[in-house]
Amino acid sequence: MGEVSQEEIRAATERYPGIPVPLAVAKYMADRQLENEPISLKPGLGWGGIHLERVGQLVQKMADAMYEQGKKGMTISIEAIDFPESWDHISIAIKDVDSGTDEEIASMGLAGWPCCCCDETIKGTDRQAAIIMLHKRAKWDYPSWGNVLDGTSGMASASVCGQCLKEEREILYAVKKNGNTFVRVPVAELEDAYE
Repeated sequence: MGEVSQEEIRAATERYPGIPVPLAVAKYMADRQLENEPISLKPGLGWGGIHLERVGQLVQKMADAMYEQGKKGMTISIEAIDFPESWDHISIAIKDVDSGTDEEIASMGLAGWPCCCCDETIKGTDRQAAIIMLHKRAKWDYPSWGNVLDGTSGMASASVCGQCLKEEREILYAVKKNGNTFVRVPVAELEDAYE
């Protein structure tokens, strides 16, 4: 976490009055990390004094950073400090970061898939690309989606690059994949699916 300034201590005690200062500072620093500071994944990076309500958020942000920074995986430790007296006073640390090969990282995302909006091929560095679920019937097996709760299945999907998602461009095609071959199917040709 590094050194803490007097301004940060003051802000922490104002945000969390009535709790011990070290704990208030730890909570405040975790808040700042979660609210606006990017996480640069590297072994040894750690946070102490995290309360249980923040653990899930911090791990989610670390997982997002892993994907955005093109890492294959990471090993983290989550330990209770002063166990069992204050079991909700958690320490989180990154023990290892696996960068993987360029091929492995590219395959983690939608690299090589066609964008169903702009017709460009999605690049391996595009960590914002996503599969979008369409309310249209798919006449193929993959990719398709369904909902086990209401029994729907065989719904079409579209692969969309990060730029088109950001610009909220219209999805013109669904995508079907057979091995390494992609076929884009015009959305207008697909049957509507009503739930």
